[in-house]
Amino acid sequence: MRVLSLKVGMNLSLAHGQRANLIKDDYYVFDERFVREFELVYGSELFGNELNIDGYIKPYLGQNLDGKSLFCFRTSGIGDLMAMMVPIRILKKKYPTCKIIVGSSNLYKDLFENDPDVNEFIPSPWPLKYLTDNDCSMYFQGLVENYSIDSTSLNIYDLFLKAFGLDYNNISLSDKRPKVFLDNEVEDDIAITFEGLGLKDNSKGKVIGVQLETSTIIRNYPIFYFKQIISKLNIQGIRTVIIGEPILSNTIEQYGLCDNKMSFDFAQHCLTLNHLISIINNCDAIIGPDTSGLHIAGALNKPMVGLFGPIPSDLRICYFKNAIGIDGKTLCHPCFIHGNNPCRYSVSKEKYSPCMQLIDPDTVVKALNDNILPILGVSDHKSSPVMPKITPKEKRAIVTLVIGNKARSMLDIGFDLLTNYADKTHSRLVVINEEKIKLEGFPNLEKFQIVEILDNYDRVLYLDADILIHPNCPDIFDVVPNDSFGAITDNTDNVWGNLNRYDEMINVQRSLGYIKWYSGYFNTGVMLLSKEHKGIFDNPSDRLKFESQFSDQTLLNYNFVKYGYKFYCLDKKFNGMEINSFSSRMEPQNKTKAYIMHFAREGDRLKQMKFIKGIIDGD
Repeated sequence: MRVLSLKVGMNLSLAHGQRANLIKDDYYVFDERFVREFELVYGSELFGNELNIDGYIKPYLGQNLDGKSLFCFRTSGIGDLMAMMVPIRILKKKYPTCKIIVGSSNLYKDLFENDPDVNEFIPSPWPLKYLTDNDCSMYFQGLVENYSIDSTSLNIYDLFLKAFGLDYNNISLSDKRPKVFLDNEVEDDIAITFEGLGLKDNSKGKVIGVQLETSTIIRNYPIFYFKQIISKLNIQGIRTVIIGEPILSNTIEQYGLCDNKMSFDFAQHCLTLNHLISIINNCDAIIGPDTSGLHIAGALNKPMVGLFGPIPSDLRICYFKNAIGIDGKTLCHPCFIHGNNPCRYSVSKEKYSPCMQLIDPDTVVKALNDNILPILGVSDHKSSPVMPKITPKEKRAIVTLVIGNKARSMLDIGFDLLTNYADKTHSRLVVINEEKIKLEGFPNLEKFQIVEILDNYDRVLYLDADILIHPNCPDIFDVVPNDSFGAITDNTDNVWGNLNRYDEMINVQRSLGYIKWYSGYFNTGVMLLSKEHKGIFDNPSDRLKFESQFSDQTLLNYNFVKYGYKFYCLDKKFNGMEINSFSSRMEPQNKTKAYIMHFAREGDRLKQMKFIKGIIDGD
C-alpha cells in the first residue's frame, strides 16, 4: 500500500458504473498494482508526494472499541475478504457500538452492503482521512501472500484472527466460518431462473454447481477434466450448473459443457457478486478449485468438493461443514505461490499446473458419490472409499531448515521421501527458508523459529536438511509420549548419562549460569517436541556469549536442561549417523538400516545422499 498525493484532480471510473472524485493535492491510499497501472498509462508525473503508510496505521491492540471506529481494508480476494470479516464480526459482537468501516475494491461491494455488521463500505482508493480520523485502522494487503510461517501453516480464517490479536485456538468453529448475505431481489431472480429450467424439481436429480476458474491460472483445474466430471455426473442423473464470470460462456460453448437438459450455463447469469452468491445458494452442492465459490458455499453450509494444488485444502476449507478437499501432490506441493503467472513447471499449452492436472476426474466423482450425495439423500451411487478421512488427534508439523543453496540441494534429493513421510504421519511439511534470527555466522539458529510454528501446531518433528527418510520409517509421533522431548544422544552408545560433550556443558554454564548439568547431551538434527517445550528456543542471541564447536546444539541442550524437560531417548535408528554406526561409506553400507538417515559429518554429503537415495529408489 502507498499513500500518495495527486498533482491533478481526477474523476475515476470504478466497477459497477460508479465513479470517485479524487481531489488535487489530497492524499489517498493506493494499492501497489493500481499505482503501477496508472503510471503505465499516465506516467509518474500524475502522483505528487508520498507518505509512509505505517505512520498512519493504528492497529487494534485489545482495547475497548465501544463508541469507537474501526477501519479495515484490503483490495481484493473474495475468500480473503470473507476471512477478514470473521474477526471483525467477533469484535462487533463484543463491542456492539463500534462503527465498522470496510474498504476494498468496488468489485466486492456486494460482500459488505447487505452485511449488518458493516456500517460503511468505502471503495478504493481511500482518502487518507479514513486512517487518521478513525480510532483504529488496519490493512491486510500481503497477509495471505507473504510466504510467512503463519500464512503457510495456518488456516486462512485463523490467519486473520491472529492478525487481529485474537486467540484462534479458543474460538468456536461456528464463529470461524464466514457469512454472506443474500440480496432479496437478486435471489428472487435466480430462483425464478432455476424454477424455469426445472432445477427446483428434486425428482429430476440434484443440482451441483461447478465453478470453472479461479482468479489466477496457477490454481485452475483443466477444463477438459471438468468436461469429464460434468459428463459422468449427468450420466448418473446429477444435473450441473456451470458458474463463472459471464465471459466464460464462450469457453463453455467452445468445450461443449452444456446441453441445457442436464447441464446449464449459469456464467451468463453471474452479472454481479450477488448473482454468484444466489446461484450457489440454489445449488445442492459445489465442485470447484481454490476460489471464491468454496468460501461462499462454506458460508451457506453447502457441501463441497474442493480441488487444490499450490495451497493445501485444509488451510482453506477444513472449517466448513461437509467439505472434501482433494490435493494434487507433486514434489513441489505446496508452493503457496500467488499471482497471475502460470506454474513454471507447466508444459501444457493451457499452462495448467502439474499438481492440478494430477487430480483425476474419477477421483472427484467418487468423492462426490461417496461423501456428498449421501448427505443430500442420494445413495444410489455409493462406491468404495477412495480417500479415507483421517482426523488426527493432534496438529502435527514436520519442519526442516533450508538456508543457502547447499541446504536446498540436500533437501531436493530426498524431498519426495520427506513429503511421503509427512503424508504417512498426517503432518504438515514446513520449510524454514527465511532468515529472521539473523545472527551472523550462525544460520542454524534459524531453527529457533520453531517457537512460532509451535503456536500453530501441537507437536513438531524437526529434521536437518541433510537427512533422508526411509520409506519403512515408523510413525515417530506414535513412539514418543506427548509430554516428552524425543531425540538421540550425541554419542556412540546412545545413553543419556554419557559424559560425551562434557567440555561443552561446562563451557556454556560458565557464560550463561550454572544449572547443575554434568551429563547428558542430545543431537539436534532430529527432535520431536510439543508446545510445552517452547523454552528450548529461548534467547538465541545467548549463542554469542560462549565458545562452542556447534552452532545451535549446545544452546538447545542448555535450555532443555534448564527447564527440566522430560527426555525420551529414541532408538538410534531414528537418527542414523556415522557416530552411531550407520554409515554410507562402509563396505557394504548399512545406512539404509536406519529409519532416518542423517549424513552429518559424512564426507561429501551431497554425494553420499545421492548414493543412498539411488539405493532406496532401486537405481
